[in-house]
Amino acid sequence: MPVLGMRSPPARVLLAGIVAASVAAVLVSCSSGSSARPTVERFLGAWSKGDAAAAAALTDNPAAAQAALQGWRSSLDIGAAKLALKSASDTKATFAADVDLNGLGRWRYAGSLALRKVNGKVTVAWSPSVLYPGLAAGQDLRRTRTLPPRAAILDRNGAPLLTPTPVVNVGVEAGRVDPTTAVPILQRTTGIDPARVTAAIAGARPGTFVPVITLRRPAFDPVKTTLNAVPGVVFQTATVDLAPTPTFGLAVLGKVGSATAEALRAAGPGFEATDNVGL
Repeated sequence: MPVLGMRSPPARVLLAGIVAASVAAVLVSCSSGSSARPTVERFLGAWSKGDAAAAAALTDNPAAAQAALQGWRSSLDIGAAKLALKSASDTKATFAADVDLNGLGRWRYAGSLALRKVNGKVTVAWSPSVLYPGLAAGQDLRRTRTLPPRAAILDRNGAPLLTPTPVVNVGVEAGRVDPTTAVPILQRTTGIDPARVTAAIAGARPGTFVPVITLRRPAFDPVKTTLNAVPGVVFQTATVDLAPTPTFGLAVLGKVGSATAEALRAAGPGFEATDNVGL
C-alpha cells in the first residue's frame, strides 16, 4: 500500500502534462489554419471590386489570372459582384458568390480556392475553377440571353389582332458610330429620344448592336438612304406581330418599342436599356 501511495502524484503530473500538450496543439492548429485568411480576403475583395490586377497579384500566375478575371466580368456582363469568404485553411478556402448579371438578374454559387504557401507567403493557386467550380483548362463562361415573343392577342372570335409584318430594326454599332453625328440625324428622321439613345450607346460594349427604333417598311424606305450614309448606323430586318396600323387599337393593344427609363423601371431587373419592352 505505501508503494501505491508514492506513485499516485507522478500519475497526476503526467495527466496534467498531457492536457497541457493537447491545449498547445489545438492553439498551434488554430493559428496556422487562419494564416491564409488575410490573403484570401484581399483576393476576394479585389475581385469583387473589379480590380483584376490587384486580385491577380495574389495568385501564383498573375498574367493568366488577370486575363481570366477581366474576361469573367466582361463576357458575363456583370454589373456588380460580392465574393464573401466562408472558410480558410492552409490549403483551401471557400467563398459565396453573389453576382448581378445585367439583364438577367442575380446569380449565386459556392466556390473554392486552392492555396499554396511558399517561403511563408500564401498565394491563390490559379486555375479556371477559381471562376466557377468544375472549369478546366481551356474552358470559360459565356452567357446567352433571349426574350420570349409577344403573346398572341385575339378578338372575341379568336382571330388574331396582330399579324406578321416586315420591319427594319434601325440601330448602331457601338464603338464605330459617332453619337454626336448619328443621334441628331436619327432624331430628325425617326423621332427617337436622343438622350435615351446616347445613354444606350455609352453603356454598350464596342462591336455590339444597339437597337434604336423598329420601323415598318413604309416608314423605313423614305429614310433609308439618309441613314445608310451615316457611319455606324446599321439595319436588321425582321418579321414581328403588329396591328394593321401604328394607331390601331392602341389604347387596348398597347405597343412594344425601345425601352424608356420609365418603361425599364416598370419592366423589372430582367431587362436592359437596349431591349424592346411594353410601352
